Amino acid sequence: MKLDTDLVYRILKKAEKKPDEKEEHILIEGYDPEDVNYHVRLCCEAGLIHGTPGPRSVFESLTWQGHMVLNKLRAGVKLYDIFS
Repeated sequence: MKLDTDLVYRILKKAEKKPDEKEEHILIEGYDPEDVNYHVRLCCEAGLIHGTPGPRSVFESLTWQGHMVLNKLRAGVKLYDIFS
């Protein structure tokens, strides 16, 4: 599956807005649930969100690094530039 940086941005924004409680079956309008699950798993593995990666990824909240990455994305920095 191809990395969708816009979807990563949307997941981080969703994680920022929610309270610190587990959320399963994350839905993001316009995206296939399987693609969302894959990208949630990537965000967990990258240390951007607290959660449990797996076939049905679960996330709780942004990590410190997730907040920093989201702030850079809002400032116009490309995701590829942040991790290069």
